[in-house]
Amino acid sequence: MFFDFDPGDYVVNPNNTDWGVGQVQSIINNIVTVNFTNAGKKTINANKIVLDKYNEKACLLYTSDAADDMQCV
Repeated sequence: MFFDFDPGDYVVNPNNTDWGVGQVQSIINNIVTVNFTNAGKKTINANKIVLDKYNEKACLLYTSDAADDMQCV
């Protein structure tokens, strides 16, 4: 499986924007471990949930939702 991000990159879960921004901790096969600002450490099956790389475009899409403390990096 190909990912648009690597460990250390920041991502958001479009299905759970209230989790905030998360930093990718590891990627093993299709399992991505992410530490989210508002939800802590989550282990995600990338075959079932597609994470979006956090960037300025994602910030514009998600800042207006539940995560008012999100800032562009």
